[in-house]
Amino acid sequence: MANIYPIFKKELNNAPEAYSEKQAYAAINQFLPNEYIAFHSIDWSGKVAIHGSQDFECDFIVFHPTKGILVIEVKGGQISYNGDDDTWYSSNRNGKFRIKHPIKQVVKNKHALKQFIKSKFEEKFQTNTQMKMAHAVWFIDVDNCEGDYVRANRDIVLDKSSISNLENAISKAYSYFDDENNNKKVPKENYQKIMKLLLPTGKMNQSIVRNLEYGETQIFDLTTNQVKLLNHMRNHKKVFLNGGAGTGKTLIGFEKAKKEADEGKRVLFTCYSRPLAEALAKNNQIENVKVMKAVRQHGVPSTITADKSGANAAGLKELNRQINRRIKLRQNKYLNNIVEQSHRLIRRMTRPMIGFQNFWSARTTISGIEMVNMIYRGQLKNNGESFVKQFSNLAA
Repeated sequence: MANIYPIFKKELNNAPEAYSEKQAYAAINQFLPNEYIAFHSIDWSGKVAIHGSQDFECDFIVFHPTKGILVIEVKGGQISYNGDDDTWYSSNRNGKFRIKHPIKQVVKNKHALKQFIKSKFEEKFQTNTQMKMAHAVWFIDVDNCEGDYVRANRDIVLDKSSISNLENAISKAYSYFDDENNNKKVPKENYQKIMKLLLPTGKMNQSIVRNLEYGETQIFDLTTNQVKLLNHMRNHKKVFLNGGAGTGKTLIGFEKAKKEADEGKRVLFTCYSRPLAEALAKNNQIENVKVMKAVRQHGVPSTITADKSGANAAGLKELNRQINRRIKLRQNKYLNNIVEQSHRLIRRMTRPMIGFQNFWSARTTISGIEMVNMIYRGQLKNNGESFVKQFSNLAA
């Protein structure tokens, strides 16, 4: 069983024009031995001396490491020829259609393929690429091709009877070109190189700069659900958005700020992370929208409440020595329980999340939850003013 590439596409099974190629594909795959390798529907671009650049396509290319390359053009249906105007026709249940001259077509494809391979070898491999190139025409639905109108030697014309004895028919087509002195067998060292050329694989990567540019332009795009949520926020003065890291909370909030600014309102957009605030301010310079970091991170505490673990005491003693400060350690089990209970809110908010993926996301998200809880408890004060009062003064 021969190896044939690529795998025949399932969508071609119901295409009438592909039925003949499907028959040929199955016959090559079943009746040729495994030293043969076949390629189905290979296309490439090349230059012709008179016509310039052209596109070419071969129905089948049969490759043998010692016999060479055989280009096969498959024609299905009932074949007829009109010598008056040198035209060929194929007839099936769907009607009669004019087709390309099969002999001229396969000869043209063979020479174009040979030139294509030689040009690639000279460019990439710098080696002698003389090889045996043969061609054949396969009228796969015709019982016998004995007519003189074919104008080609019977050894290079295959028909329906060739299916059952395909290896012999292919060998005859190869043998017909043995007397051509300008063609040689494929050099053994070029075997794998030709294989890679006829069936290439590869990947075109996007540059890092382009990836960054694309990311910057797409990061502020809204999904369908986010647009629905944004429209829902029009009728609500107060909205609390809750979600895991990377779910688009900041994006929705900033879009809301831009819509408010479009209506002529002055908007103050605050966020906990300084890098995020700087990125939003830089990439979205919108009139009437001011972006700023909401609060400073906590400084060095004056007192730490903990349980009566000796490790906590030793650790705090070493920390005081390193920073040259005196932080008081208050070891009280009851007070420590109150502090620990304050973490319940964080656990309740983070439990349904899908995960933070990295430490930075976890730190930012948890800090934001804590900040909202501190605002709710009235713990954010500056010069005796609450955070809500400060916010009102800024927005005024």
